[in-house]
Amino acid sequence: MKKSNFVVFVIVVCCFQLSTAFASVGDVDGNGTIGLNDAILAIQVCVDNPVTGVNTNADVNKDGKIGVEEALYVLNVVAGRHFFIDCSYLADVDITTDMNTATDSEIVAAWYQDSTVYSYTQPSNGVSKDFIIGHEFIALMYTPNNNFHGSDSFTFTVDGCTKNFTVQVNGPTIVIPFADQDHGVEPWVTDGTEAGTHMISDVNAGTGSSMDLQVEDEIYKLNNSYYFNFWYVPPGLNRWEGYGMLYKITKDNVYSVKDHINIADFTSLNNILYFSGQTDPFVESDGRLLWKSDGTTSGTNPVKDMVPGTNSDQIDMDIVSFEGCIFYSAVYYDENQNEKHTIWKSDGTQSGTNEFLDVTDFSFWGGVSLAVAGNFLFFEGKDQNHDGSLWISDGTTAGTRSLKTIRTDGNSADIRYITGVNGTVFFTATDGTGNNNHDLWKTDGTTAGTVKVKVSAYSSIGSLTACGNRLYFSINHSLNISDGTEAGTHELTEFNTDVMGSDIYIEQMFCINNILYIKTYNETSDGYSLYSLNPTVSNVPITINGTANADLSIIPYPLEDSLIYSTDDGNNYKLWKYNPTEGNVLVKSNVK
Repeated sequence: MKKSNFVVFVIVVCCFQLSTAFASVGDVDGNGTIGLNDAILAIQVCVDNPVTGVNTNADVNKDGKIGVEEALYVLNVVAGRHFFIDCSYLADVDITTDMNTATDSEIVAAWYQDSTVYSYTQPSNGVSKDFIIGHEFIALMYTPNNNFHGSDSFTFTVDGCTKNFTVQVNGPTIVIPFADQDHGVEPWVTDGTEAGTHMISDVNAGTGSSMDLQVEDEIYKLNNSYYFNFWYVPPGLNRWEGYGMLYKITKDNVYSVKDHINIADFTSLNNILYFSGQTDPFVESDGRLLWKSDGTTSGTNPVKDMVPGTNSDQIDMDIVSFEGCIFYSAVYYDENQNEKHTIWKSDGTQSGTNEFLDVTDFSFWGGVSLAVAGNFLFFEGKDQNHDGSLWISDGTTAGTRSLKTIRTDGNSADIRYITGVNGTVFFTATDGTGNNNHDLWKTDGTTAGTVKVKVSAYSSIGSLTACGNRLYFSINHSLNISDGTEAGTHELTEFNTDVMGSDIYIEQMFCINNILYIKTYNETSDGYSLYSLNPTVSNVPITINGTANADLSIIPYPLEDSLIYSTDDGNNYKLWKYNPTEGNVLVKSNVK
């Protein structure tokens, strides 16, 4: 059943001529009108006279036959008498549609007098509405309320006959990687219930996999589609004989967008997917370039070859969307075989993709990492004295400058994890002093306001995560918080409760719907666990799944207010749903 533009058509015949689009009922000869010839043809069918040109859609009572009922219907039309299909024709019906989508069309009844009395009720969670098409048809449409999903109902009554409509409005779904005993890890879809969780397609047929369970940084959602890059190994071949593939995944199907391509760093601009890509075999490629895709094979192409005719041009770090353009850093050799480091800016067209900034003289070995925080683009470079410094840009060449020298000995400050929180941008860096750990820094976009928040005394600060207007970060075993002041930067909890026991490290942190989720790894048990922290309730994490799972994968996109994640305990693949109201719910368990 289609899931758009639902219209329930109630046919009103005001004259003998019907619109050809809706004249099938009673139109036995299929000429677009109802007349005596239709009655004669129907009677001929009844007495088994050889006839041709019978329109099977003329069936009045939906018994799959053309016969007496159709003949009587036509004669009543010709006589101008009111005739209504009996109430049994108005059987109750169940309709299914998706959230924010009107239901599908279905013929309900037919009559041919303007004075026919009809009525309909309003559903509790949607709107039913009638309107007239021409002079012959009245349509009744059901549209669910915005974002409503669940059960709804309404009635339609004509000439004392009532039709009850029960509507099931499906809730939202997300695409996930999951597996069962007969298939490897493949694209699945879930609405958070066992009945609504199923495999979309067995892309790599049999027990082979087309995805990884760990997809936190490898799957990208754009509108209602998901894009995933996977190294595909055909059956019977070794891993090095495989190739990269770009998939587009919807809740109904999986599409192969591009094969023999290696992809990294998804982003989007104006509903178009962008990524850095290099075709395979690499020796025949044009280099690692900026690509864009509209989700089709023909619409997936490189934006611009930075150095035509060579494969020396390489996007070497992140690509980001900023101020209506794509920014990325690249390294390549010029005509004199000198290595150049540059930042490029693209509007998505070949002519609009050009070098933005030559950073050859002030970039460190390993390329330039770009990050957007607040209203600015940040990256690390060297200042005029060849020191490690934080750079800032508003997206224009004139507005790009060195903001603050972090390291003064000519080495890289190794600036990482640039993260914006409430107008303040935090990052970690090493200034070469003390134990040379990565310390916590912040900036308000000014030189004077770019300062060290706190020294990391024993170990370097790990990844930064903004959640609920707070900054969280890890230091090995502990979860920490900062408000941007030294006094307000402190440890919240220590996961390694037994100093002489297991080593438990924070591996990842995610913020979904202002809830912080912490994934930890236990070296001793070689397993993963999951915790959550709701800043509005407490600063103490609670255990969601404390089992030492062999694998635990957090889906980076929420299902409304719920976190979806999967585990592998060695015996079963399990899919879970968690939110503060329902708690931790097992959605589906598949034997390995």
